[in-house]
Amino acid sequence: MKRFVLLALLCLGASTAFGQAGNGSRVEQSGDMNTANVTQTGEGHAAAVKQDGERNDAVVVQTGRNHNEGLLGGPRYAILQKGDYNTARMEQAGNGGRSEIAQTGDRNEAAVYQTATASVTGLIGQTGDRNLATFNQTGEGLYAAAAVTGDYNTVTLLQNGEEVSAGISATGDRNEVYVTQLGQRLYLGGPNEDGIRLVGDRNVVTVLQSGSDHWARIYATGDRNEATVTQTGSGHWSSIVQTGDRNRATVVQTSN
Repeated sequence: MKRFVLLALLCLGASTAFGQAGNGSRVEQSGDMNTANVTQTGEGHAAAVKQDGERNDAVVVQTGRNHNEGLLGGPRYAILQKGDYNTARMEQAGNGGRSEIAQTGDRNEAAVYQTATASVTGLIGQTGDRNLATFNQTGEGLYAAAAVTGDYNTVTLLQNGEEVSAGISATGDRNEVYVTQLGQRLYLGGPNEDGIRLVGDRNVVTVLQSGSDHWARIYATGDRNEATVTQTGSGHWSSIVQTGDRNRATVVQTSN
């Protein structure tokens, strides 16, 4: 495969990129004191970083095969940051991983860590200030996406298994989402719908799915709502809808 490396350094931005044959990397920086580091080992990689603003930090580490293929051929970026003091980190090991991070605002932090055997996707989009999102994904057939708009929101996700998916949307300030999925055929939402959708401030959602064949959905509109779903064993489904303020819901589903 053709090797392609293009580095554009603008206005005191610093970057490094290196890798073996078959890798591709593009870094574009506009602003002051931005830092980007790209390390690729293996074959079929592609990475793109674009930063506009000041003191942003981006790191991409890929080891294995076929990560982020096709990114260099179009406008899509694996990491795109606009604003100041943002931090983004992607680390992928194995085969078939794909991750993208887009942040607009100041002092946001996002990280995607993947260990893939096949087909693992992690997507994070944050607009606002001081938001934090972290994905840890291990296995195959995994999908996770988070779209966050507002300030001081937190999303933490752990996936380990096969055929596991989660879609998260949060609009507002100081919302917290914690998701753990361990097993097979675990779904938080569907192919075209969010599993967690929050509109408001200071809402807290915690989801634990372990075992197999679970489905859950949590929607909250308002402020200071709390929802907790625990599913263990196999074959459970749960739906929570909250409208208003200071509501609390707890669902616990177990089976042998």
